[in-house]
Amino acid sequence: DKSTDEVLRTPSAFAADLYLQLTAQPDDPDAVIAAASADPGVDAFALQFAVTGNQFVITGPDGTGLVSPQTFQSITGSMGPFIDRGQPAATVDDVVLGETIAESIGADVGDLVKVDAGEQGDQEFIVSGIGRLSDGDETDLAFVTIPDGLTRLQSSDQLAINGAFVRLGEADTASRARLADLG
Repeated sequence: DKSTDEVLRTPSAFAADLYLQLTAQPDDPDAVIAAASADPGVDAFALQFAVTGNQFVITGPDGTGLVSPQTFQSITGSMGPFIDRGQPAATVDDVVLGETIAESIGADVGDLVKVDAGEQGDQEFIVSGIGRLSDGDETDLAFVTIPDGLTRLQSSDQLAINGAFVRLGEADTASRARLADLG
């Protein structure tokens, strides 16, 4: 039985690996990245990259589905999906799938899945883990790989920054204020 305040200060209590999410494009992205990653109250800071355009067709042992592949580039610390079983993606061949997409295509840890990457051709990945970004239906469709794995699906100049995520460590009031000022 945790107090409301304790739960709000502990992201894992509500199944998220982050405290703050930046989704609007800042006026000076480089300044925001530098300031957030240098703040002593920040335990982890990562950029989330996603493929642009349409969703991709993924084929597993028992069916097909649609995914919007993404990755996290850690600037400070480490951040990524919660792993319910298996391991985080560690190589260009690894992928962590959300529970719903894994179930719908009949995939589990160790299975081979194929993604139709258009001009890049079919790309095969091995399911290293089943996980989620946070509680909620939308993350049950997750397809998370490492940055180099994502570029197998779309060239790096076509990837889009989809957001920035911060997990606080021992952040004091001043640190929280500095991060709020960044947006």
